[in-house]
Order: sequence, then C-alpha cells, then structure tokens
Amino acid sequence: EKLTKMGYKLVEDMKTGVVFSYNNEIILNKNFRGTLINIDKTLTIWKQRHLSILGKIQIIKTYGISKIIFITNMINIPDFFITELNKIFYKFVWNGTDKIKRKTIIANIEEGGAKMPDLQSILETQKIIWGKRFYSNNYHPWKEFLIEGLKPTGSLNIINRKIPKTVIENSELSPFNKEIITAWNKLQILPKEPEDIANQILWNNEFITKPNNKTIYYED
Repeated sequence: EKLTKMGYKLVEDMKTGVVFSYNNEIILNKNFRGTLINIDKTLTIWKQRHLSILGKIQIIKTYGISKIIFITNMINIPDFFITELNKIFYKFVWNGTDKIKRKTIIANIEEGGAKMPDLQSILETQKIIWGKRFYSNNYHPWKEFLIEGLKPTGSLNIINRKIPKTVIENSELSPFNKEIITAWNKLQILPKEPEDIANQILWNNEFITKPNNKTIYYED
C-alpha cells in the first residue's frame, strides 16, 4: 500500500510455475492455498477407486507430493501449509480420522509401517540441500543474499557452528534463507573429536557458551 501511494505499480510475476509478488496474500493464494485445493480435488477423484492403503500412499506420492515439491523448493513455506496438507493426505488414506499414529505409518514396511511420505522431513531435506549448494564452489547470485544475512552473526560458516534460534529469527536473512539455516541446524551434533572441536566457530555458536549458557559474540 505504501509503495502504491509512492507511485509504484505492484505486479505479480510467475517464474517457472511459482508466483512472486510484493503482496503476501497473492503469494499465499496462488502458490499454497490454490495448491491445497487442487490436491484435495485430485485425491477426491481417486477416492472412487477404493484403493488399498499402499495404493493411496502411491497416489499421494504421485499426485500430491509432486505438486508441491517445486514450489517449496523456491519460496519459504507458511506455517499453515504443512498442517493443512497433512490433513488432506491422512484424510484420504483413512477416509476420515487417523486409525494409527502417523509416525507408525511413516515407517518402512519391514518396520511395521507403510512408507507414508514424511512431509516435514521432505521439506527440511530440500532446505538442507540448499545449504550444501551454498558451500559448493560454483558461484551464483543467490548466495550473496545469504552471505549478507550471515555477516552480522559473526561468520559465514554454518557447518562448524549451531546458530541460536533467536539469532536466526532476529537476523536480516530472508524467510527462505532462515528456513535453510534452521534445517541445517538440525543436522548439527555436539562435536567430540579434538579436530572437530578445534574447527568450531566461536561467535553465535550454541556449542560454545558462557557460564550463563548464552552464546558468545564479540559485540556483546
């Protein structure tokens, strides 16, 4: 609204199937709410086939996951999206409310499950892959945004430290880049080997704290 009053024209733009806009409602409606409606309609059609549980899970992978995987790899994911999508998926599998715990059906078949897609893990894996791309030797302009957002945290290194959640939330990183760092943090484990300990970054690292359990930063 402020930009419009200043004389700027706000337009929505679709790049490779994903809608980008300065209007957050347009982003949510075009990319996420519309996708939820589309997937729900598709699965409703397949309900008429009276498929087995394994058959339904295959349909979810083919006509559900495939419709979101590109969108979620391009822009940050709103909180409601995973919740609502899981509701649609599990309602389709059980024709109503859940019959067993979700962590059970997500497990492998030899473990008593049915290999139901773990949506949260799938989306976090996408962001972890972006983290790996950040450390590749290939230059790409998108890395500059992550670099600029990380500079105020004391280091560009995300491998040898676990950045505190509050630091990520209060940083100038874009929402998408915050998701990358948050997902990457989940891979971090407390270093035990001397070499791994020596390689740790000092600033804003949850593995290196003061007696009051707060992380260290040279500006503090």
